[in-house]
Amino acid sequence: MKPFLISVAVFTSLLCLSGCSTSTPVMAAAGGVYTVTKTGTTGFTPLGNLRIQAYKEANEFAANKGMVAEVVSVNETAAGFVKWPQVDLKFRLVLTMGARWSEFSTCLYQTLKLLTVPV
Repeated sequence: MKPFLISVAVFTSLLCLSGCSTSTPVMAAAGGVYTVTKTGTTGFTPLGNLRIQAYKEANEFAANKGMVAEVVSVNETAAGFVKWPQVDLKFRLVLTMGARWSEFSTCLYQTLKLLTVPV
């Protein structure tokens, strides 16, 4: 009975740790590209969880700047012998359609204002 309890305790602790991950802050890369890296703290961390966390952090970063994140590339490394799972997400910031329309309408207004000749 005692080996069974030890097995259950080990399995439960591994299960609790499997959702944990470490991350780097959003880092600027060359050419207006940003990168987010998420790494599992154990070999049992699912890549899907890391991917979701990376996308969420990229979207939050973009939203704080009034933009949206456009994914450039995603590189996933599966867990292996002495290797934790990892997701590297590269993205760029783009204006939302509402912001683009706002810029366009402001530009159009200024152009029409300049073309208007006082009578």
